[in-house]
Amino acid sequence: GGGVEGKTTPSEGGGTNDQRKLQSLLMQLRKCCNHPYLFAGTEVPDEGVPVEELIEASGKLGVLDRILTRLKAGGHRVVLFSQFTSMLDILSDYLS
Repeated sequence: GGGVEGKTTPSEGGGTNDQRKLQSLLMQLRKCCNHPYLFAGTEVPDEGVPVEELIEASGKLGVLDRILTRLKAGGHRVVLFSQFTSMLDILSDYLS
């Protein structure tokens, strides 16, 4: 508790409009850091895109590509996790 005059505090699960705007901005930045295809209107087309284009569009996927290539050459197994199910879809396209 501890809200003042009907306003909620972040600890109560509410927040000010500014806090919600900041959270939204942070979510957009997280998407930007993962892959540009995570933004609305930039999804992978149904016919797909070349793997090289997926890799070139994202620095993070480029690094992952280089790491996975080395790990596979060494006979390692890898488990990937992501909070974004849409990022898992992009990873699925990349890996197939």
